Amino acid sequence: IHEDYLLFIRSSDGLGLLFQSRGAYDQALDAFDMALEQLELTGELSPELSRYRSKEVALLYIKILRHKGRVYLDQGFLEEARSFYEKVRRFEDSKRSPVSFKRDVSLMADLATLAKLEYNYDTAAYYYRLALSSLEDYEDRAKTHIEFANYYQSLGEDSLAAMQMSAALTIDLERIQNNYTQLSERE
Repeated sequence: IHEDYLLFIRSSDGLGLLFQSRGAYDQALDAFDMALEQLELTGELSPELSRYRSKEVALLYIKILRHKGRVYLDQGFLEEARSFYEKVRRFEDSKRSPVSFKRDVSLMADLATLAKLEYNYDTAAYYYRLALSSLEDYEDRAKTHIEFANYYQSLGEDSLAAMQMSAALTIDLERIQNNYTQLSERE
C-alpha cells in the first residue's frame, strides 16, 4: 500500500511537469500542491514514509519543491521561486534531513539561474562553480561547463565563455579517448 501512495505522488508530480511544459502554470502548481499534500498525509499515516525518515520520500519532496520553484522562475516571479528554493535548502541543511545540499546539483543550478536573472553575477558564478565541484559524472560536468559558458557569454565575457566551452570539450575528448582505448583493448 505504501507504493500506491508513492505512485500517486509521483504521478501528480509528473502531471505537474506535463502542465508546466505546456505553459499551463496554474494547473502545474495545483498538481504539485496535490503531490505535496499527499506526501504530507503519507508521512502522517506511515511514519516510516516521512520525508525525515525515508531518503526516497525526502528526494521526492525536494524535487517537487524545486519543480514549483521552476514554475515561478519560468514566469519571472523571482521572489516566489526563491521562497521554494530556500525551503529546499532549509530542509537539506536540517540535521533531521536524510539528504544534503552538498550533493544537490539541480538546486545549485537553479540557484545559479535565479541569481543570474536577479543580475547577481557573483552569486550565480559561485553556484555554478559549486555545482561543478560536486559533479563526478563526465556528462553532467560537461553540461555544466556549457551552462557556465552560456552564462559568461550572456555577460559578454567571451574569453571566459571560451574557457568553459574548452573545458566541456576536453571532458568529451577524454571520454572518447577512454572509450576508444577500451574498445581497442577488447579487439
